Amino acid sequence: MKTYFKMLSIGKIMTYQEEWKNTLWNFDSWHFVAPTNPKALFLDTRTQREYNMEPRPEKWGQLIEESIWAPQLISQKGWELVTGSLFDSEWKSGRPLIIVSATPLYGLGLIETFLHDFVYPLKVLGVNVHTRFDFEAWKYNGKGFTEFLHQVAAWKPSRCIILSGDVHYASAVTATVSFKNGQKLTINQFTSSPLKNMSFGGLWGILMKQIMAINAIKRKNNEIQRVCTPSYHIKEVRKGHNSNTFLWKDAVNYQTLENNSIMETNNNLGLLMIRRRTLNNILLNPHHKLIQP
Repeated sequence: MKTYFKMLSIGKIMTYQEEWKNTLWNFDSWHFVAPTNPKALFLDTRTQREYNMEPRPEKWGQLIEESIWAPQLISQKGWELVTGSLFDSEWKSGRPLIIVSATPLYGLGLIETFLHDFVYPLKVLGVNVHTRFDFEAWKYNGKGFTEFLHQVAAWKPSRCIILSGDVHYASAVTATVSFKNGQKLTINQFTSSPLKNMSFGGLWGILMKQIMAINAIKRKNNEIQRVCTPSYHIKEVRKGHNSNTFLWKDAVNYQTLENNSIMETNNNLGLLMIRRRTLNNILLNPHHKLIQP
Protein backbone atom coordinates (compact mmCIF):
# COMPACT_ATOMS: atom_id res chain seq x y z
CA MET A 1 0.00 0.00 0.00
CA LYS A 2 2.85 2.39 0.83
CA THR A 3 4.41 1.67 -2.54
CA TYR A 4 1.07 2.43 -4.26
CA PHE A 5 0.70 5.81 -2.57
CA LYS A 6 4.34 6.58 -3.27
CA MET A 7 3.78 5.94 -6.97
CA LEU A 8 0.70 8.18 -6.90
CA SER A 9 2.71 10.98 -5.26
CA ILE A 10 5.50 10.68 -7.83
CA GLY A 11 2.91 10.73 -10.61
CA LYS A 12 1.37 13.94 -9.25
CA ILE A 13 4.77 15.57 -8.90
CA MET A 14 5.63 14.69 -12.50
CA THR A 15 2.28 16.11 -13.66
CA TYR A 16 2.76 19.36 -11.75
CA GLN A 17 6.32 19.60 -13.02
CA GLU A 18 5.16 19.22 -16.62
CA GLU A 19 2.39 21.79 -16.13
CA TRP A 20 4.85 24.25 -14.60
CA LYS A 21 7.32 23.73 -17.43
CA ASN A 22 4.59 24.34 -20.04
CA THR A 23 3.46 27.46 -18.16
CA LEU A 24 6.96 28.90 -18.29
CA TRP A 25 7.41 28.06 -21.98
CA ASN A 26 4.08 29.64 -22.92
CA PHE A 27 4.40 32.75 -20.74
CA ASP A 28 5.13 35.79 -22.92
CA SER A 29 4.75 38.78 -20.62
CA TRP A 30 8.05 39.21 -18.82
CA HIS A 31 7.95 42.92 -19.69
CA PHE A 32 6.16 45.23 -17.27
CA VAL A 33 5.36 48.87 -16.49
CA ALA A 34 6.53 50.19 -13.11
CA PRO A 35 4.25 52.79 -11.42
CA THR A 36 7.01 55.39 -11.21
CA ASN A 37 6.73 59.05 -12.15
CA PRO A 38 7.25 59.13 -15.10
CA LYS A 39 6.12 55.56 -15.74
CA ALA A 40 8.93 53.13 -16.57
CA LEU A 41 8.49 50.47 -19.24
CA PHE A 42 10.82 47.48 -18.73
CA LEU A 43 11.49 45.61 -21.99
CA ASP A 44 12.00 41.88 -22.33
CA THR A 45 14.82 41.47 -24.84
CA ARG A 46 15.43 37.79 -24.06
CA THR A 47 12.27 35.75 -24.66
CA GLN A 48 10.61 37.84 -27.41
CA ARG A 49 13.38 37.69 -30.00
CA GLU A 50 12.92 37.07 -33.69
CA TYR A 51 15.53 35.36 -35.87
CA ASN A 52 16.15 35.49 -39.59
CA MET A 53 17.43 31.99 -40.34
CA GLU A 54 18.64 32.81 -43.84
CA PRO A 55 22.44 32.37 -43.82
CA ARG A 56 24.80 35.23 -44.55
CA PRO A 57 28.57 35.15 -45.06
CA GLU A 58 30.95 36.20 -42.31
CA LYS A 59 34.32 37.29 -43.66
CA TRP A 60 37.66 37.63 -41.94
CA GLY A 61 40.55 38.11 -44.32
CA GLN A 62 40.09 35.48 -47.01
CA LEU A 63 38.02 33.15 -44.83
CA ILE A 64 34.26 33.02 -45.30
CA GLU A 65 31.71 31.06 -43.30
CA GLU A 66 27.92 31.19 -43.26
CA SER A 67 26.16 32.27 -40.09
CA ILE A 68 22.73 33.49 -39.06
CA TRP A 69 21.85 37.16 -38.70
CA ALA A 70 21.88 38.80 -35.30
CA PRO A 71 18.40 38.64 -33.74
CA GLN A 72 15.78 41.31 -33.47
CA LEU A 73 15.72 41.70 -29.71
CA ILE A 74 11.93 42.15 -29.76
CA SER A 75 9.67 40.62 -32.41
CA GLN A 76 6.56 42.21 -33.93
CA LYS A 77 4.36 40.15 -31.60
CA GLY A 78 6.55 41.25 -28.69
CA TRP A 79 6.05 44.91 -29.53
CA GLU A 80 2.28 44.37 -29.71
CA LEU A 81 2.34 42.89 -26.20
CA VAL A 82 4.51 45.75 -24.92
CA THR A 83 2.24 48.39 -26.47
CA GLY A 84 -0.83 46.77 -24.92
CA SER A 85 0.76 46.68 -21.47
CA LEU A 86 1.92 50.30 -21.74
CA PHE A 87 -1.51 51.71 -22.50
CA ASP A 88 -3.24 49.33 -20.07
CA SER A 89 -1.09 50.96 -17.37
CA GLU A 90 -3.02 54.21 -18.07
CA TRP A 91 0.02 55.88 -19.57
CA LYS A 92 -1.08 58.28 -22.31
CA SER A 93 0.60 59.78 -25.36
CA GLY A 94 2.03 63.23 -24.66
CA ARG A 95 3.41 62.21 -21.29
CA PRO A 96 7.10 61.52 -20.51
CA LEU A 97 8.19 57.89 -20.59
CA ILE A 98 11.17 55.95 -19.20
CA ILE A 99 12.16 52.85 -21.18
CA VAL A 100 14.48 50.32 -19.53
CA SER A 101 16.43 48.17 -21.98
CA ALA A 102 19.03 45.70 -20.72
CA THR A 103 21.36 46.58 -23.58
CA PRO A 104 21.57 50.21 -24.76
CA LEU A 105 19.74 51.27 -27.89
CA TYR A 106 22.67 53.60 -28.54
CA GLY A 107 25.85 51.74 -27.67
CA LEU A 108 29.33 53.04 -28.30
CA GLY A 109 29.67 52.59 -32.05
CA LEU A 110 33.37 51.84 -31.98
CA ILE A 111 32.97 48.94 -29.54
CA GLU A 112 30.02 47.48 -31.43
CA THR A 113 31.75 47.82 -34.80
CA PHE A 114 35.06 46.44 -33.52
CA LEU A 115 33.39 43.39 -31.98
CA HIS A 116 31.15 42.73 -34.96
CA ASP A 117 33.66 43.31 -37.78
CA PHE A 118 36.92 42.08 -36.27
CA VAL A 119 36.22 39.83 -33.26
CA TYR A 120 33.02 37.99 -34.26
CA PRO A 121 34.49 36.61 -37.53
CA LEU A 122 37.28 34.96 -35.52
CA LYS A 123 34.87 32.11 -34.91
CA VAL A 124 35.76 30.77 -38.37
CA LEU A 125 39.19 30.03 -36.84
CA GLY A 126 37.59 28.16 -33.97
CA VAL A 127 37.84 30.96 -31.40
CA ASN A 128 34.95 30.71 -28.94
CA VAL A 129 33.98 34.38 -29.09
CA HIS A 130 30.35 33.90 -28.06
CA THR A 131 31.25 33.15 -24.44
CA ARG A 132 33.74 36.01 -24.22
CA PHE A 133 31.77 38.87 -25.78
CA ASP A 134 28.17 39.94 -26.07
CA PHE A 135 27.03 40.19 -29.70
CA GLU A 136 23.48 41.21 -28.88
CA ALA A 137 23.41 44.96 -29.50
CA TRP A 138 20.35 46.59 -31.05
CA LYS A 139 22.58 47.97 -33.79
CA TYR A 140 23.49 44.49 -35.05
CA ASN A 141 19.98 44.11 -36.48
CA GLY A 142 18.96 47.25 -38.37
CA LYS A 143 15.37 46.09 -38.73
CA GLY A 144 15.04 45.58 -34.98
CA PHE A 145 16.65 48.95 -34.28
CA THR A 146 14.26 50.62 -36.73
CA GLU A 147 11.24 48.90 -35.17
CA PHE A 148 12.29 50.23 -31.75
CA LEU A 149 12.35 53.80 -33.09
CA HIS A 150 9.04 53.44 -34.93
CA GLN A 151 7.30 52.02 -31.87
CA VAL A 152 8.45 54.86 -29.61
CA ALA A 153 7.53 57.45 -32.25
CA ALA A 154 4.05 55.91 -32.53
CA TRP A 155 3.56 56.17 -28.75
CA LYS A 156 4.40 59.91 -28.95
CA PRO A 157 5.90 60.53 -25.51
CA SER A 158 6.65 64.15 -24.59
CA ARG A 159 10.08 63.01 -23.45
CA CYS A 160 11.79 59.65 -24.02
CA ILE A 161 14.42 58.52 -21.52
CA ILE A 162 16.21 55.18 -21.95
CA LEU A 163 18.01 53.55 -19.02
CA SER A 164 20.35 50.64 -19.71
CA GLY A 165 23.45 48.72 -18.68
CA ASP A 166 24.87 45.23 -19.34
CA VAL A 167 27.83 46.59 -21.34
CA HIS A 168 30.57 47.20 -18.72
CA TYR A 169 30.79 50.95 -19.24
CA ALA A 170 28.78 54.08 -18.51
CA SER A 171 27.80 56.77 -21.00
CA ALA A 172 25.22 59.44 -21.68
CA VAL A 173 23.76 60.02 -25.15
CA THR A 174 21.32 62.42 -26.77
CA ALA A 175 19.91 61.46 -30.16
CA THR A 176 17.57 63.38 -32.45
CA VAL A 177 15.81 61.07 -34.90
CA SER A 178 14.15 62.29 -38.10
CA PHE A 179 11.78 60.01 -40.01
CA LYS A 180 10.97 60.16 -43.68
CA ASN A 181 7.42 61.38 -42.92
CA GLY A 182 8.85 64.46 -41.17
CA GLN A 183 8.25 63.22 -37.63
CA LYS A 184 11.03 63.82 -35.09
CA LEU A 185 11.92 62.02 -31.88
CA THR A 186 14.44 63.03 -29.21
CA ILE A 187 15.96 60.32 -27.03
CA ASN A 188 18.06 60.79 -23.89
CA GLN A 189 19.86 57.58 -22.95
CA PHE A 190 21.81 56.94 -19.75
CA THR A 191 23.90 53.81 -19.31
CA SER A 192 25.45 52.69 -16.02
CA SER A 193 27.48 49.47 -15.84
CA PRO A 194 28.98 47.77 -13.96
CA LEU A 195 28.59 48.19 -10.21
CA LYS A 196 30.53 45.12 -9.04
CA ASN A 197 32.14 43.38 -12.04
CA MET A 198 35.45 44.45 -13.51
CA SER A 199 35.28 46.09 -16.93
CA PHE A 200 37.28 44.91 -19.95
CA GLY A 201 39.72 42.61 -18.21
CA GLY A 202 42.51 40.58 -19.81
CA LEU A 203 44.23 41.12 -23.13
CA TRP A 204 41.01 41.87 -25.04
CA GLY A 205 40.05 44.46 -22.43
CA ILE A 206 43.39 46.24 -22.59
CA LEU A 207 43.15 46.42 -26.37
CA MET A 208 39.58 47.71 -26.20
CA LYS A 209 40.47 50.41 -23.67
CA GLN A 210 43.35 51.63 -25.82
CA ILE A 211 41.13 51.84 -28.88
CA MET A 212 38.46 53.73 -26.92
CA ALA A 213 41.02 56.20 -25.51
CA ILE A 214 42.15 57.08 -29.03
CA ASN A 215 38.62 57.21 -30.38
CA ALA A 216 37.35 59.42 -27.54
CA ILE A 217 39.43 62.29 -28.91
CA LYS A 218 37.57 62.02 -32.20
CA ARG A 219 34.11 61.53 -30.70
CA LYS A 220 34.37 64.20 -28.00
CA ASN A 221 32.20 67.23 -28.70
CA ASN A 222 31.50 65.80 -32.14
CA GLU A 223 28.03 65.10 -33.48
CA ILE A 224 27.63 61.75 -35.25
CA GLN A 225 25.15 61.63 -38.10
CA ARG A 226 23.76 58.37 -39.42
CA VAL A 227 21.13 57.12 -41.86
CA CYS A 228 19.27 53.84 -42.16
CA THR A 229 18.85 52.61 -45.73
CA PRO A 230 15.74 50.80 -47.03
CA SER A 231 17.70 47.55 -46.59
CA TYR A 232 18.10 48.37 -42.86
CA HIS A 233 21.81 49.14 -43.08
CA ILE A 234 22.82 51.78 -40.51
CA LYS A 235 25.80 53.84 -41.59
CA GLU A 236 27.53 57.06 -40.61
CA VAL A 237 27.41 59.97 -43.06
CA ARG A 238 29.05 63.35 -43.26
CA LYS A 239 27.33 66.46 -41.99
CA GLY A 240 25.13 67.99 -44.63
CA HIS A 241 24.52 64.61 -46.28
CA ASN A 242 21.29 64.85 -48.26
CA SER A 243 19.42 61.80 -49.50
CA ASN A 244 15.78 60.82 -49.85
CA THR A 245 16.51 57.09 -49.77
CA PHE A 246 16.42 56.52 -46.02
CA LEU A 247 14.02 55.13 -43.43
CA TRP A 248 15.29 57.46 -40.73
CA LYS A 249 18.34 59.52 -39.86
CA ASP A 250 19.70 60.64 -36.54
CA ALA A 251 22.21 62.99 -34.96
CA VAL A 252 23.97 61.46 -31.95
CA ASN A 253 25.91 63.33 -29.27
CA TYR A 254 27.89 61.62 -26.49
CA GLN A 255 28.40 63.53 -23.25
CA THR A 256 32.02 64.04 -22.19
CA LEU A 257 32.75 62.79 -18.67
CA GLU A 258 35.16 64.12 -16.08
CA ASN A 259 37.87 61.69 -17.24
CA ASN A 260 37.79 63.53 -20.58
CA SER A 261 36.30 60.48 -22.27
CA ILE A 262 32.84 59.56 -23.51
CA MET A 263 32.70 56.43 -21.34
CA GLU A 264 33.47 55.40 -17.76
CA THR A 265 34.83 51.88 -17.19
CA ASN A 266 35.39 52.11 -13.42
CA ASN A 267 32.66 50.59 -11.28
CA ASN A 268 29.71 52.95 -11.05
CA LEU A 269 26.04 53.34 -10.18
CA GLY A 270 23.91 55.81 -12.12
CA LEU A 271 21.69 58.35 -10.39
CA LEU A 272 19.34 60.23 -12.73
CA MET A 273 17.36 63.18 -11.39
CA ILE A 274 14.43 64.10 -13.61
CA ARG A 275 12.97 67.56 -13.35
CA ARG A 276 10.34 69.18 -15.48
CA ARG A 277 12.84 70.79 -17.85
CA THR A 278 16.19 69.27 -16.97
CA LEU A 279 17.90 65.91 -16.59
CA ASN A 280 20.82 65.62 -14.18
CA ASN A 281 22.87 62.43 -14.50
CA ILE A 282 25.40 61.53 -11.80
CA LEU A 283 27.65 58.47 -11.60
CA LEU A 284 28.52 57.20 -8.14
CA ASN A 285 31.35 54.77 -7.48
CA PRO A 286 30.96 52.03 -4.81
CA HIS A 287 32.26 54.48 -2.18
CA HIS A 288 29.58 57.02 -3.16
CA LYS A 289 31.97 59.55 -4.63
CA LEU A 290 30.93 61.58 -7.64
CA ILE A 291 32.44 60.50 -10.93
CA GLN A 292 30.48 62.87 -13.11
CA PRO A 293 28.71 66.14 -12.20
